[in-house]
Amino acid sequence: MNNKTHGIQIPGQFYTFVRKKTEEKLTCLLPEQPGVGNAEVYWIGTCWAPRSFQRKTGIEYRQGRGSKGLLGRMQYLLTAQKRVARIRKHEPPKVNPPEMLLQWNSQCSSCVICGGPLELLKACYDHNHETGEGRGFTHTHCNLIEGYTLPLSDCEFERMIEFLRKIRMNKSSSSYSVYLENQEAAKSGVTAQKEVGGQSYPGRAVPKAEEVKEAKVEKGAAVRCAKE
Repeated sequence: MNNKTHGIQIPGQFYTFVRKKTEEKLTCLLPEQPGVGNAEVYWIGTCWAPRSFQRKTGIEYRQGRGSKGLLGRMQYLLTAQKRVARIRKHEPPKVNPPEMLLQWNSQCSSCVICGGPLELLKACYDHNHETGEGRGFTHTHCNLIEGYTLPLSDCEFERMIEFLRKIRMNKSSSSYSVYLENQEAAKSGVTAQKEVGGQSYPGRAVPKAEEVKEAKVEKGAAVRCAKE
């Protein structure tokens, strides 16, 4: 229990709670009946206790809903980064939770790499593994891509960007859209006949339910005739 009581708690009356460590005082109105709580206090079996004195769980702390607020979330991210740095033997981030919180506010809930919307609970903190300099909050996949591309040379990086750009252009081209149409047609049981740029995308025709039923009837009739 995180508070100490003075005197007797009388239902329906005001009561002053005192926090053990800080001697903080809080006066609350108790419910009319024992065993029930209200917005200010909760029942713990034999007496009431103030809700604001409840100890926050680890999940609330990691999510930034504990007594330290968002600083608790920053501390959790920093501790996790230091643990990973110790295991992988690289330099940990040389920042503190208040600096991380200022950086998060300056990013306006957006990824520092792609600029897309970013949720704090899904964000990770990126930093230089050699110097420990912090770079900012990113998506997990953006941070992974950044880590995978760092060993590449400038020429290799430019070639990779050009290749990925071609893939994105092909996805928006007419040939790719025709390919998707043919796949949908194949799923519905219609054989695709379209061709684009000298290449055909026939797809795989799927028999309809009526055709499957007729085939089963014909097969059953053939088996009965063979037995007779």
